[in-house]
Amino acid sequence: MAKAADVVVQCLENEGVEYVFGIPGEENLDLLESLRKSKIKLVLTRHEQSAGYCPVDYSENDRILNSELRERALAV
Repeated sequence: MAKAADVVVQCLENEGVEYVFGIPGEENLDLLESLRKSKIKLVLTRHEQSAGYCPVDYSENDRILNSELRERALAV
């Protein structure tokens, strides 16, 4: 049986997400492990606010879908 994190990462891959911006934390270790096995690249940021702005700026400049990974939330 697949973990919820595996399903989330599979959905992100199906939507064409190439990068996830965020901060690793205790609450998202399963998601980080699932990301490690995928083609999606994790870009670490130093602050949650930076993690929120990075995907917006990146997608506006490159016209691709990205997502943000926080300790307690995942926003696409």
